Amino acid sequence: MPILNRLLLTVLLAGALLVLPTGGAQPALADDNAFFLRNANRGGAADVVVRYGAVDDFPLVGDWNGNGTTTVGVRRGSRFLLRNVNRGGAADLDFHYGRADDTPVVGDWNGNGTQTVGVRRGDRYFIRNRNSGGPADLDFHFGRAGDVPVVGDWNGDGVQTVGIRRGDRYFLRNSNSGGPADLDFRFGRVDDVPVVGDWNGDGIETVGVRRGDTFFLRNSNSGGPADVTFRFGRDTDAALAGDWNASGTTTVGVRRVPPPPEPEPEPEIGIVSTFTTPLVAGQARNINISQALRYIDGDVIAPGARYSLDTAIGPRTAERGFVTNGFISGGELISVRGGGVSQVAVTVLNAAWFSGIDIVSFRPHSIYFTRYPMCREATISRNTIDLVLRNDSPYPITIRTSSTDTSATVSLESRPWARVRSFTNAPTNIVGGVGGAFSVSCGRTITYPDGSSNRETYRWRYNEGYPG
Repeated sequence: MPILNRLLLTVLLAGALLVLPTGGAQPALADDNAFFLRNANRGGAADVVVRYGAVDDFPLVGDWNGNGTTTVGVRRGSRFLLRNVNRGGAADLDFHYGRADDTPVVGDWNGNGTQTVGVRRGDRYFIRNRNSGGPADLDFHFGRAGDVPVVGDWNGDGVQTVGIRRGDRYFLRNSNSGGPADLDFRFGRVDDVPVVGDWNGDGIETVGVRRGDTFFLRNSNSGGPADVTFRFGRDTDAALAGDWNASGTTTVGVRRVPPPPEPEPEPEIGIVSTFTTPLVAGQARNINISQALRYIDGDVIAPGARYSLDTAIGPRTAERGFVTNGFISGGELISVRGGGVSQVAVTVLNAAWFSGIDIVSFRPHSIYFTRYPMCREATISRNTIDLVLRNDSPYPITIRTSSTDTSATVSLESRPWARVRSFTNAPTNIVGGVGGAFSVSCGRTITYPDGSSNRETYRWRYNEGYPG
């Protein structure tokens, strides 16, 4: 579909160009989504107001039954819904023609007094002599694909024929066929919106333009000053023209639709969740924790991406600053290089937990340590046990980390997205009393921006460490 300056979608209707604005929206009022028709080419209130069609329909106007009165219609996809009176109600004509992305044109192509539809596809016209589905009665090329089509009875012979506007230049054809223009002239400015009508009732349709909310109408198809100038409607209305009262003279109208709702402002970027776990000053494990935090600081998880903490931290080697410390293996505490890094997994898990993003997989320790939240904690082992997250929010997430002698902190920086309510149930199935085995469950309820929610529950059994 042709795109004009000022982001205007154009559709040619009933010998006049209808323009659907896509920008410059004004606040919605009670009279929006209506046709406003004027019976004189001068400023003033609408003589006829018609509420017809849906907001997203393309408006059309034409004399669909040959009674001399131009009436409204709409196109919905490839479907035409035409009305024989200028008031709301059911369509008098309802049919499909052309493709949804064709540009509709309307005219009295055979001089029988009834206007029927056609479509323009690129530089090709498919004209139909009846308001019904079926093959084209006329099929020809004229102009260029980027031109704006216009239709009018340029020579007063009773037949409406095609033309195009290219910049501020008109090329008008006196027959519905390919060939050179019969009329070639300039009028208006490049970014004006063209309209066509018989403004003085002499039987010849001539050009005009709309500039903002002002119409400039010319009584001959030639360059020169406007013969009629006036203001009507809003500059964001769709402009159209027709003989609304069968007077033999074309006058203007507009169709007004509610502006699209203002998009919700993007929430500001900030810390959406943060979690801190305690350290005991002076322990060797603190070196491993601070190193691991340093390696993941600044990592960005793109929307839809998975994040493996084990991969992000990387090998726990001496060359990368890791030292030997305790690690639980098979329920036994052993000494390995990088021992203590699981506390980073606990801290990252909880930051992710309260941000609301997806936790793909995690595994708590086999022994419970009171420095961690019961159930809501994780261990990690190189190439064996991992914490995996997925950013199912629409925004990138940046990991921010810090540590002191007595704490390790992980924060997630992004735009606020989901709300989280967390819970942890009391331990059950306790065996051996304090220090023994026990089971526990925890979970969260995530509420999303659309109001939907999801409840997750996790269960784990510790082999030992019941705190009493």
